[in-house]
Amino acid sequence: MGQAGAYNPVDLLFKVHVGFLTSELIAEVGRVDVVLLAEVLEHVAAPHGLLVKSREALRPGGSVIVSVPNIAHWSIRANLLRGHFDYQDHGCDAHAVVLTCSPKFSSAKT
Repeated sequence: MGQAGAYNPVDLLFKVHVGFLTSELIAEVGRVDVVLLAEVLEHVAAPHGLLVKSREALRPGGSVIVSVPNIAHWSIRANLLRGHFDYQDHGCDAHAVVLTCSPKFSSAKT
């Protein structure tokens, strides 16, 4: 139950764990159906390692859902054409790595 006796709707539907994905956490909570990495990969020094650990955390048939910022957004491209890539150390631009990718959908079994 949340503040003032209110229920968090997510608590009624899902058990959510927030924190660092470690072998210890996987051992503590067990394997999960979904690992959600929302705007996370660009903030870690070794994104590949986090993806591998995410796969280890999954039950058979589970999914890793990933969201990353769109470095190909028109506003960034416009600045690049002007010779500007103004990296900032705060806000949405505080990234450890800059990722580019194209969407690929896989039905690979874990």
